[in-house]
Amino acid sequence: MKTIMNLKKSLLAIATIIVTIAFSACATGGEEFDYPEDNPASTGLCGVKWVLKSVSGGETTNYSAYYFELNGTGYSEEKATEEDELTRKLFTWKSYNIGSSSMHMLTIRLEGSKYDLSTYYNVIGETLRLNDTQGGIYTYVPEDQTNNE
Repeated sequence: MKTIMNLKKSLLAIATIIVTIAFSACATGGEEFDYPEDNPASTGLCGVKWVLKSVSGGETTNYSAYYFELNGTGYSEEKATEEDELTRKLFTWKSYNIGSSSMHMLTIRLEGSKYDLSTYYNVIGETLRLNDTQGGIYTYVPEDQTNNE
């Protein structure tokens, strides 16, 4: 009888360990998304300095630009008004495939920050559109296209 009790306890302990391992393998801890990460070269973001062309339903700014590197780093530049100095902020970035052929999730972590900023985006041809998740759509084009207008 004592042997049967020890065997039951052992089986229960083993089952508990297996269930714990299975749930731990699926948990993300809130730091990563469940979406597959995009290869930076396939995003269409890299190698182009994207300059703000228009804003629909969001905050406007005098000048805004993004540059994304293949190694997951980049920088943003901004001038709120014509009189302001240009500010540059370094960041790291990742892109995630959210299951849509046109929209992807972009996460940016500014240098020195502990938190990611997330947005949805798509690149179609030579146009980058960012959605600020509050109804604002920001349209960016390559820098060389802004000089021709």
